[in-house]
Amino acid sequence: GDIDRKLYGKKASHVMKTDVHEHDDHFEADIDLPGFKKEQIKLRLEVPKAVPMEECFAGITPKELLPGNTIDQLGKIEFEGCGIVVCNWIQSPRPDYVAEVEVYLDDELAKTVTSAANYHDRSQELCWFYDLEEGHHTMELKWLNPEEGIQVNCHNILVYTKKQSNEK
Repeated sequence: GDIDRKLYGKKASHVMKTDVHEHDDHFEADIDLPGFKKEQIKLRLEVPKAVPMEECFAGITPKELLPGNTIDQLGKIEFEGCGIVVCNWIQSPRPDYVAEVEVYLDDELAKTVTSAANYHDRSQELCWFYDLEEGHHTMELKWLNPEEGIQVNCHNILVYTKKQSNEK
């Protein structure tokens, strides 16, 4: 009726509508397909097959999730592995604010990154390194342009390690 017209406009009477009901041992589907009789419709059910898991970075795997904090409370991060990713979000009363951060890896400036307060304008990841030598590393983040009332939150810090030869 009226809700269909609001959702689908002038074509509301020609749109397929589906409602699936879950029961203890089966599912039941109610389908309204305008312009077709039920004898003309055939449904084919297939047994689902597992698909291989997507591998984003060949040869490495997540190892450890380190506790996060605000960037000014984080301090030096120590980790064992071959990669690290720092996810962030910015709490700011100003949507146009852009944080500038120096990233030090093993006590050397590796890069300077920016992260926007507006989530439409930034990546979830503040910084990442996936090609480090396996071993002990340190990372330190220096916030270059702090302002009153703004926080840079580093919430997920994921460490990667090389896969063992017997891992898939």
